[in-house]
Amino acid sequence: MSGENEEEVGLLLHDRATLNDERVRVLGSLGATTNGDLMQRLFELTFTEYVRKQDRTHALLGVTGTPGGRRALWNLVRGRIATLSDDLGTSHLLARVIEVG
Repeated sequence: MSGENEEEVGLLLHDRATLNDERVRVLGSLGATTNGDLMQRLFELTFTEYVRKQDRTHALLGVTGTPGGRRALWNLVRGRIATLSDDLGTSHLLARVIEVG
C-alpha cells in the first residue's frame, strides 16, 4: 500500500470513528510514516478545524518514532514557536511537544 493510500484509509477511519479515543489513535498512527511529504500534510491537517485542539499533540507526537520524524517535528516547532502555544491550547501540551521533538 502506498503512503498516500494509507493516509486516505487513515483519514477515512478518523471520519468514521464514533469515539474520540479511536480518532486520537488514528491521528497518532498517521504520524508513523517515514514519508516526509505525508508528515508535512499531517502537520498542515493538524492545525485545521479537522483536528480538535486538545488532540493535536497526538498527531504531532505520532511522528516521533523515527529520527526523521523528530527532526520534522523540531523544524515545525521552530517555525511556529510564536503561535504554537495558542495552536496547542495549553503550555503543558507545548512542553510535551518540545520535550519529545
